[in-house]
Amino acid sequence: MIGEGYPFQCSDFGDAGRVGTRTVNGVAARVFAYCEPPGRKCTFADGVKHGYVLQWNQPAPKTGTRHKRTLVTLISSKLTFAELLRVAAGLKQVP
Repeated sequence: MIGEGYPFQCSDFGDAGRVGTRTVNGVAARVFAYCEPPGRKCTFADGVKHGYVLQWNQPAPKTGTRHKRTLVTLISSKLTFAELLRVAAGLKQVP
């Protein structure tokens, strides 16, 4: 699932725990993982089985918009983290 919003999204991605950061398209992204049972401290490895969330603030293009950034959220299921990063890297801004 891909979500985007400005300046923030009106929904949340559920009970996932933050497990780190990575760089996506030159921007720091927050990494979350789902785990079982919900509510316990999740680890990065939990995401392999239960899914990941990758979220970052994408800066606006230099021209053509009054917005400063867009919040992008990718929620995965049955993807490795490397595959999710490839999806993220393939996203392009629409002018």
